[in-house]
Amino acid sequence: MDHHAVIRTYGNPNLPESTPERPLVTFAVFAYNQEKYIREAVEGAFAQTYSPLEIILSDDCSSDRTFEIMEQMAREYRGPHRVVVRRGEVNLGTAAHVSAVAKLSHGSLIIVAAGDDISKAQRSSVIVDLWLRHGRPSCCIHSGAVYFEDGGKTLKIVPARTGNMDQTDCRKWLLKNVLPFLSPTCAYTANLFADYPPLIGGSIIEDGPMALRCLATSRMISTNEALVSIRKSHKTSGTGYSISDQKRWNLLIMSRIISSFNNLRDVEMTTLDPELKVRLKAVYKKKIKRLSHFALSGERPENYLDRLKFLFKYIIMYPTSAAFLNRCIDAANVSGIFEAKYFNFASSLFKKRTNT
Repeated sequence: MDHHAVIRTYGNPNLPESTPERPLVTFAVFAYNQEKYIREAVEGAFAQTYSPLEIILSDDCSSDRTFEIMEQMAREYRGPHRVVVRRGEVNLGTAAHVSAVAKLSHGSLIIVAAGDDISKAQRSSVIVDLWLRHGRPSCCIHSGAVYFEDGGKTLKIVPARTGNMDQTDCRKWLLKNVLPFLSPTCAYTANLFADYPPLIGGSIIEDGPMALRCLATSRMISTNEALVSIRKSHKTSGTGYSISDQKRWNLLIMSRIISSFNNLRDVEMTTLDPELKVRLKAVYKKKIKRLSHFALSGERPENYLDRLKFLFKYIIMYPTSAAFLNRCIDAANVSGIFEAKYFNFASSLFKKRTNT
């Protein structure tokens, strides 16, 4: 049981009995300081058509009204699902938050949902159907998605990042530095949490370690159907990082380092062959070493030349598999080189040179 959280149960206490054809599933909404968006996320959870369904609404010790909104909605809920509301007494960070909820859940599958995204009503039904048709394997099931902005405008519709993957595909993908799924669309079999220690705390990244666990099981199942609407706004989780916000940037770097340490630990617990384990551990150690060069100490780079140096260091050293052009674009964004005052300074220098 989670000894550092407030936990209350609402909704239907008498769910239909779980059977091999209709297994109990957990639909978990993870929230932190998302009072502006959490109502839509919870409505998406309550609208799920699958049964029997356990819904867990979990707040990671928000400083705003996120938890109050979730609990009010749970208290007023009169639908067919059981609803568990959880509020942590301390902020755990995304990774440990996910592990805490997985420990609380009772489902054979755990479907994850972010507190600022919206799940389609059929999401759980489609995922369970896919899982049953493939023989209930230990795996990750993921889907396509709709990206939208705060005003509701659709930006793009994307398919699943990868198709169904067997053992050979999974082994090849393990050596890539790319996630095999769109993280907000994932569902995991419960054993991917039960068979490993909890994810290491202090990190806002859970998808890297979960990708290793999923690929090590040698099965990935997907559908191109867009089952999740993913909100894209500045500084939503996973976006908007720049050295202009030193605290937030260092949190990202620390989280990526912790994620790699998590993988170093977990890879030893997999059934992968020894040679592949050695190669993977070398990859994770190299990533940790490189990432350590990007933590900022003291004052953040304030002048244009310091940011330019950071840009080139990022292009050369930052551990990413992005193509060169994308790497350059990322470097420009995180260095803040195109922020107005720096971009205007560079433009004025360029104009002076062209006018002489």
